[in-house]
Amino acid sequence: MDKLTFAFVSFLICLLSSCSGGTGVSASQIDGYDMMESCPDVIKNLKVIPLEETESSLLTGPIKKVVRVDSNFLVQDSFMSLYCFDENGKFLNRISREGRANNEYISLSTFCVDKENNILLFDSFTDKVLRYTIDGSFIDAVKMKKGTLTYTCDCFFLDEDRLFQTCFLMGEQNEIYSYLHFAD
Repeated sequence: MDKLTFAFVSFLICLLSSCSGGTGVSASQIDGYDMMESCPDVIKNLKVIPLEETESSLLTGPIKKVVRVDSNFLVQDSFMSLYCFDENGKFLNRISREGRANNEYISLSTFCVDKENNILLFDSFTDKVLRYTIDGSFIDAVKMKKGTLTYTCDCFFLDEDRLFQTCFLMGEQNEIYSYLHFAD
């Protein structure tokens, strides 16, 4: 991607995120961190935060997604684990674990943050959305209609109860996105 395209996409993301409609969500997704090195003149302020390395906090594989919630960072690795770190990189907790219990997931495809800063985990295997607090406390689980989350790639809130979901295109799946209604 050339520098001009990267700058335009970055500007567009900033513009869209600034037009959030006043829902009060204080979380922001961080995209493009793998391309910052190749475009140093586009990035004006970059802070590298080394993450604490403990037995409990070792990420497996590349980072898939990072979302900032207040002064904390939620980091999803590519092997379906979600970790919470503070603004200095200190490990705080892990959000849920793999398993078959009501508060566990089998295949964590992605996550997002709602207006109360609760974390929603999307289990694409069981079509279940798990909700947690930022400190890792389980709130509840909502079973979605079969196949709703099967091809989920990513998601974010459009407003208080509507989610925009991007999807992988596989086999007969031909919807690149969909909207999910998710009200408390």
